Amino acid sequence: MVRNQLKQGKSIEQIAQAAGSNATDVLARFDQGIDKAMQRAVAKQRLPQSVADSRAAWFKQSARLQLDQPGLTPAFPDLHEVHVLMISAAVRQSGIPRPTIRAELESCKNLSTIVATRGKTGTDVASDASAQADKLLDTWVAAGKLTAAQRDEWRAAFGKTAGNMINTPGLHVAGKECAP
Repeated sequence: MVRNQLKQGKSIEQIAQAAGSNATDVLARFDQGIDKAMQRAVAKQRLPQSVADSRAAWFKQSARLQLDQPGLTPAFPDLHEVHVLMISAAVRQSGIPRPTIRAELESCKNLSTIVATRGKTGTDVASDASAQADKLLDTWVAAGKLTAAQRDEWRAAFGKTAGNMINTPGLHVAGKECAP
C-alpha cells in the first residue's frame, strides 16, 4: 500500500498524514529501526561502534530531509556519494592521487592531515566538496526533484557533514574503527 502511494508520487509525510499518523511518529519508528540495525551490525562485528554511530546519524538526518520528497526515489546523496565527493575534493585540492588518499584514510589519517602535506587545509576540501554538492543539488532543483527551500536545507546539512568529515580519522572508508 505505501509502495503504491509512493509510486503515485506521494511523500512519506503525506502517506502518514492520510493514515492518521504524523511525521514525528514515522521518524521515531525509523530511528528505532536504524538503531536496531546498527546494534545488530555491531553485535555481529560487521561494524565498529563508531562507524555504526556515524551511519545511524547520517541515515536519521537523511530521513528528515527526505520525508517530504515525493515518490520512491527522492533526490538525496547517499553516504557513499558523500564519501566520493569528499575524497574527490581532496584529490582536486591537493593533487594527491586517489589511491594514495584512500590508503592514508585506511591507515586512520584524516583528510585535513593528508592534504596538509601539500599545503592545503581541510576547509579547502570541505569547501570544494560543498561546491560540488551545490551543483548536484541545483540540478535536482532544475529537474523538479527538489524545491529551492529543500536545496537550502540540504546545503546546510551537507556543509555541516563535510565540516565533520574532514577531521574524522579514516573517513570510515576502511570500514574499521580508527582511534580519534
